[in-house]
Order: sequence, then structure tokens, then C-alpha cells
Amino acid sequence: MVHTVSRLADHKGNDSPKPYGDEYYIDVIVDITDYVVAGAVVTAAECALSTINNVTITGSNCGTGLNVFIPRLELVSGGGYTATEIVNGNCDSVTLKLITLDASDSTNDRFMYVPDSHGNAGEVRMRVWGNV
Repeated sequence: MVHTVSRLADHKGNDSPKPYGDEYYIDVIVDITDYVVAGAVVTAAECALSTINNVTITGSNCGTGLNVFIPRLELVSGGGYTATEIVNGNCDSVTLKLITLDASDSTNDRFMYVPDSHGNAGEVRMRVWGNV
């Protein structure tokens, strides 16, 4: 997946990580310019951090019409690191994937990963916690 990460500035124009207790947080927008099934690996470095301890999706604008995509974070499976590394704060990336309603299910109550490549799939806003 081709993507760009933009750091969001606060009301003072600061776009660097901010202290929060013993760690730092930063708000970013991931612009998914070319979605592929494997997902996007968003690195700590792209977020101006050295490690990632937690990530929360705070908003998204993915897909249009009947092709609305829901962002999902993979923290363990397929992300390339274990739950122990997450607890110890040794993660250097997260995998961002998109899910959508399963069109083969007539009740539209099942989700599935977006099964194929797409062009521009939209933007995902995230708050990322970690160490600098």
C-alpha cells in the first residue's frame, strides 16, 4: 500500500510528539493513495517516535457509496511482532488494513478484508502513543 503520513499540528502550530505521563503521543493522518491487500505498515519513524505503544483510530474517510471501507489495526497477527513486544514497548510499526461488508452475504452482516487493490482509498486519522 502506498501511503503518506502527515503529522497534525496543535493550536500553537506544534506538530511534534507531546508528553503524556511517561510516554508521548502524536496525531497523524494516513493518506492511503494506493491500497493493496497486504495493508499499510505505518512505522514509528513516520510518526516521529522510536517505538509504538498504542494506536487509536480517531476518524476516517475511506471509500464512497457502496464501497465504504472501515480501517482496522493489526497489532499482532500479520504485524510482524508479538504481544510480548507490544507490552514491552518494542514495536516499531503497526499494520493498517481496510475491511468492508461481504457482498456475498445477502444480510450484509459479515465483514471481510477488502479483497483486492484499489486506487485512492481515503484517509485514516490516528493518535499514536510511544517513546521518542
